[in-house]
Amino acid sequence: MDAVVVEARSPEWWESGLLPEELRYVARASDKRRREFTAGRNCARAALARLGWPSAAIVVGPDRQPIFPSTVCGSITHTSGYCAAAVIQKDEVHSIGIDAEFDMPMEDAVARMIMIPQELAKWYAHGYPSHAEVLVFSLKEAFYKAAFPFCRRHIGFKEVVVHPAGQHAHIELVSPRLADELTGLHIVARVGRDGQRIYCAVFLIDRLRNVKWDADIRTSGNCQDTFSPTAILDT
Repeated sequence: MDAVVVEARSPEWWESGLLPEELRYVARASDKRRREFTAGRNCARAALARLGWPSAAIVVGPDRQPIFPSTVCGSITHTSGYCAAAVIQKDEVHSIGIDAEFDMPMEDAVARMIMIPQELAKWYAHGYPSHAEVLVFSLKEAFYKAAFPFCRRHIGFKEVVVHPAGQHAHIELVSPRLADELTGLHIVARVGRDGQRIYCAVFLIDRLRNVKWDADIRTSGNCQDTFSPTAILDT
């Protein structure tokens, strides 16, 4: 099982490289949105190339999601000055979601919208060496991206609870509706940090299959260690 993550390190990746079919999605967008969209498509195309796919447009779906080849699952994340895309060939893995956030304090009012008090308390008791509220937010964002192909709806932040699990995390489905929508699937959550950002990846896999997570992760020259096997995918 091979996964690829590519980051936009080159300034040119933020400025140019969109294919004609993609230009219409940002024809009236702000400069910030156009740059993020451009970097995301360049990252995703480079990641797909590492899996052997030819260059092709990555169009936007009806719910604004990127459309990857039918036998590949992928995800794109961007925050201020940072963009990355991850792809993996579908086998036991049915979906992937990634997210990156700046490792800085979150307003209390925002944190209360995202998590229940016990959720945050568990992370601080666990001794997580960073801003736990940002980690929980990022994990839920990554989970939403991974779960969306199965739910096709808005998922509330409090439909899941994120628990610390060793160096990574366990995502509990507390919404009966969501649990029903994801029947037969197992959630794998991985986290990493580098002192500047928090990085999260969530995978939905077959519950009944024994998947080895020491997979061969092929990375491009644009890739950092933050999404390396030891930081994100290792068990």
